[in-house]
Amino acid sequence: MAEQGRLVAVELVAARLTLTPLELADAADMVGVLNDPALYAYTGGSPPGLEELRRRYRRQVDGPWPQGQTWLNWVVRLSPHEPIGYVQATVTAQEADLAWVVTTDHQRQGYATEATREVAGWLGRQGIRRLTAHVAPGHAGSERVATGVGMRPSGDVDDAGEQIWHLDTSRPR
Repeated sequence: MAEQGRLVAVELVAARLTLTPLELADAADMVGVLNDPALYAYTGGSPPGLEELRRRYRRQVDGPWPQGQTWLNWVVRLSPHEPIGYVQATVTAQEADLAWVVTTDHQRQGYATEATREVAGWLGRQGIRRLTAHVAPGHAGSERVATGVGMRPSGDVDDAGEQIWHLDTSRPR
């Protein structure tokens, strides 16, 4: 449970997907998944190279800073050998901030919503009571995912100008 200690990502199985906890070895497969510049249209940045992704995954697997956070990362897979994206959760106390990416070849098929809904449900079962996500203005795909998970716009905007979406998991939807 979230109140009793640090959460650790576990394998999650959805109807069409398997979400596996991130490992350093995933960098080799994920560099191909993340190599499409279109994935960065709303978030900025550019596709990472293999060494950059290995360094990023090392930081993510080793754990967060500042203290008081837990980083949970899953690779979204259609099969054990076909990664198509990821879902992340930054957990503090009984809250989690979610982020998701699915490769452009697999967008508009409900995979991001299915994967993120699976993570959101698992987090709720672990005692996480509030979920948030930051969505760039005009990013209709991420708005659909947030809505599909049950989130609603909060009316608040973060420092990057992104709309903060939220869901109170302790209340019926």
